[in-house]
Amino acid sequence: MTKRVAIIGLDGFDWCIMSGLLNEENLPYLSSVGRRALKGILVSTIPYITPVAWTSMVTGVEPWHHGVYDFFNLEKTEDGTFFRRPVCLTDVKHLTIWDLLSKHDKSSIVIEVPPFYPARKIKGIMISGFPYPKVSAAPLLIKIMVKKMGYRPLSIPQISIITGKNRLKAFKYFKQHAMKLSRIVHWIIEEYYWDFFMTVFIHTDTFHHYAFHKLFQGVKGHKSEEYNIFIEYMKIVDEVIAHVLDVLRPGDLVLLVSDHGNRPITKSILINNILRKGGFLYLKKSLSDIMLILKETFSTSMKNILPLMYFMHKFITIRDKGLRAMRWIDMQRAIAFAYSCVSPSSVIQLMKREYAGYLMNYLLGLEKEGRRLFKNTRIVNDKMIIEAVSGYTIDPHKILHFEDIMPVRERVADHRPEGILIAYMKGRDVNRKHFYKVGICDIAPTTIDFMGISCDIDEMKFDGRSFKHLLLTSL
Repeated sequence: MTKRVAIIGLDGFDWCIMSGLLNEENLPYLSSVGRRALKGILVSTIPYITPVAWTSMVTGVEPWHHGVYDFFNLEKTEDGTFFRRPVCLTDVKHLTIWDLLSKHDKSSIVIEVPPFYPARKIKGIMISGFPYPKVSAAPLLIKIMVKKMGYRPLSIPQISIITGKNRLKAFKYFKQHAMKLSRIVHWIIEEYYWDFFMTVFIHTDTFHHYAFHKLFQGVKGHKSEEYNIFIEYMKIVDEVIAHVLDVLRPGDLVLLVSDHGNRPITKSILINNILRKGGFLYLKKSLSDIMLILKETFSTSMKNILPLMYFMHKFITIRDKGLRAMRWIDMQRAIAFAYSCVSPSSVIQLMKREYAGYLMNYLLGLEKEGRRLFKNTRIVNDKMIIEAVSGYTIDPHKILHFEDIMPVRERVADHRPEGILIAYMKGRDVNRKHFYKVGICDIAPTTIDFMGISCDIDEMKFDGRSFKHLLLTSL
């Protein structure tokens, strides 16, 4: 009989928080699994961004093999400008775990794993949404039922907007969203047979971004309203763990994983501002473009602010709202520009590949406030992946500004490559003697190996390798 595998993803979860939750009495199933499981660090991709990392996890290959580098893909318009589109299923250029299992007549249930939108027909059930705000499901009957249950995914802008307006209200909304997701999970895994199950709780990353210090203080005993809401959210996750364990047979595998971790940050690096000052990025200067800037600047209602003061503020801090700022970049002269989301590892589009070496040396040589800004760069095709030093994040939104770095405000923590790994075999002992470090690309080959699926490894071309042997108890 085929062993079954269940993967429960907690986006952006860090061991600084998880280590305290494993002793939380209000999370009995998480605590129980944690005490009996193999634990370790799951090393993420470069860049360590949500859709990139989850894609590597379920394909077993690095970004340059599966083709996803960011939350967004750039697409060129007829007039020579660019717009960015959220990544989706068609951007993934490699087989996933459930693709391979379908070929071997094994059933999968895949719920809200980014960025696999829209859902496609597999042997089993697929429900997807994030980073798009519409639910997609296959087969059609499942989509009808999910909509009747009132579930609707949140897009990237929606999460940013509601969190920025009222953090506590947003956290409560995330809890309600998780409750709807858990009801769907409970219904489907009980009613339908499966060999492989995976779901991702996406909002745990947002909790870390905006309340990391509150969460860290909470696990140390200093509880706050933010921490209490977070625990209510995690109770829902705990119920899902309990339900999955109830369905599994002895010897089946449960993996609790995160795509990356989070750590406190203090400063934002205004990367496009730096590129402009360094002569790698230019703004348009035509009258029509200036009129466009004026029109968009004054489109916002003026409340108790002098129009001239407001215009000056907007002009020196041209900010991307839906990437309108990309219309202000002169693409004919630009050598490079950043288009990613805010993250310590980010992506620069190389418009003139021959200048990549100069740009790399320029960025690695930059110093502010007595320290380097960037610790690593990597060139992949027409993209440069950059990584900020510890404590800094990279903000591509501001193009004109007096300073190259700014103190952070609401976003108090941002990504780091070290995620969590908790591996538990129901009813069996596993190796708990060491705290291991494995790669995120190891999850897919481990899943296939554990399930005993015979496949041509060369055909799959995994970059990772199975760690099934680590699960066995050392004598």
